[in-house]
Amino acid sequence: MPSSKKRPQPHPQQHHGGGNNPADKKFNKVVKVAIIFFVVVGLFISLFITGPNVLSQIIGAVVGGIAGYFFGQQMHTTFYKK
Repeated sequence: MPSSKKRPQPHPQQHHGGGNNPADKKFNKVVKVAIIFFVVVGLFISLFITGPNVLSQIIGAVVGGIAGYFFGQQMHTTFYKK
C-alpha cells in the first residue's frame, strides 16, 4: 500500500542507555569490588614496606585504587562482552 509523502513517517524506536541494562549494574559492582580489594592490598603493602607512615599509606591506597579501577575495567570487558 503506498504511503503518503505529506503524512509524518513513524520514527524507529531508539533505545537510550538509561541505566536499565543489567550489565551496567554488574559493571559497577565489579569495579567497586576491585577498587576496594586493591585499596586494601595497597594499604597492606605500604604498611609492610614503610611501617606506620601515614603519607605512604595514603599513597599506597591511591595507587591501589587506581590499579583496582583498571583491573575492574578489564574484568568487565572480559566477562561482559556483547
